Amino acid sequence: MILSVHDKGQGISEAEMAELKADLQCKGNFYEQQGSGLGLLIAKRLAELHGGKLRIDSTLGEQTTVQVMLPLISKGLIP
Repeated sequence: MILSVHDKGQGISEAEMAELKADLQCKGNFYEQQGSGLGLLIAKRLAELHGGKLRIDSTLGEQTTVQVMLPLISKGLIP
């Protein structure tokens, strides 16, 4: 299943995207967030807990799309 949130806002620059991705990097068993974007951090962690992932695509001055991709059946949930 893929949940997509798409906007036609100002987009995210390459520098801001690199910073955002660095903020979302795993450090051991802890996730560290240094700037704005706590909601993305929570969404990423929840997706990973369910065997999924979070993807961010953006074009500066045009749009941003955030996708949460989840498997329809998570390992260990069905006997």
